[in-house]
Amino acid sequence: MATEVLSVSPGSPAQEAIARAARALRDGGIVAVPTETVYGIAACLEHEGGMRRLRALKTRPREEPFAVQVEDAAGACRLLGAVPVRARPLMKHFWPGPLTIVFPEARVSAGGAGLGIRVPAHPVARALLHACGTALAVPSANPRGAEPAVDAAQVLRYFPAGIDIVLDGGPASIKEPSTVVECAGGGWRLLREGLISRDMIERLISGKAYLFVCEGNTCRSPMAVALATALATAHLGVSAEELAQLGFRFLSAGTHAGSGRQASIPACGVARELGLSLAEHRTHTVTRALIKEADIVLCMSRAELRYVADQYPEAEDKARLLAAPDEIDDPAGGNREAYRETAAAIRAALEKIWKPARGTRAG
Repeated sequence: MATEVLSVSPGSPAQEAIARAARALRDGGIVAVPTETVYGIAACLEHEGGMRRLRALKTRPREEPFAVQVEDAAGACRLLGAVPVRARPLMKHFWPGPLTIVFPEARVSAGGAGLGIRVPAHPVARALLHACGTALAVPSANPRGAEPAVDAAQVLRYFPAGIDIVLDGGPASIKEPSTVVECAGGGWRLLREGLISRDMIERLISGKAYLFVCEGNTCRSPMAVALATALATAHLGVSAEELAQLGFRFLSAGTHAGSGRQASIPACGVARELGLSLAEHRTHTVTRALIKEADIVLCMSRAELRYVADQYPEAEDKARLLAAPDEIDDPAGGNREAYRETAAAIRAALEKIWKPARGTRAG
């Protein structure tokens, strides 16, 4: 049977064309589909006959796995047992998008060990997944050793027979395969670098120790720890305990702090207003050990920054103002509103840190 080519606008995928392609997949057919990276060849993961056809078309043995596409993260979770803690921030920030995550354990198999899953961003691919209501095995549309197809014409040149429907959504925008990351055993490994770079991934899931420094360690720096913990857990989609598993630690100290004092009463009150608690906080003085432990030292004012630079010259490359180029003033002696303003300034500075990571590829 000749391959049927259906033209589909990414801006508004035609429901009739998508429905026909979904029916073909559920019946064991093979459909070429555009994604934002390259074109893929899809088969229904649950259809044994369709998977056999896909393996024959790609000349791929059973032990060599196919990447799988699902409509959303919930769809991925249904295919998995447990989701590794390092995978969750990646799913939250880079799906839908050009990232395939390889999970060590899954309830289903697409060949070989583990399961590589992606949630595509292309409207046509997403519409097809929604219409199918199930996971699809979607390797790139190319013979072994050839560059992946980036438009429908190239798909047809590579595969003049064997594909039932080609959904022609125009050229792929990225024109290279997705980044592939394996998350297993509490760690991660970059298997292939694409548009999502190693730097972007490391900034998101390779935690650092942050030391917040103010003068007395009773207000600004403990509020920064509480706010940073709350923002980081929300940003990464993990619990406070899992945050530590990712390697993130938030510490505080003062340049002229005593030891063992509690946070100030106004600071505790403002923290409670924000749904946070400083009840467990006890003051610490900045020490060389704390400076060594920290990857990044964030000072509230230039006075603390100068103190750190003078006392601990080894911290020069990792110490800076939290709200650079601005300072965050000490509200001590002020009214409750002054403390609220300080908390708001700290939160605004931290939100810049916890914006979704952006980076460039090495090389």
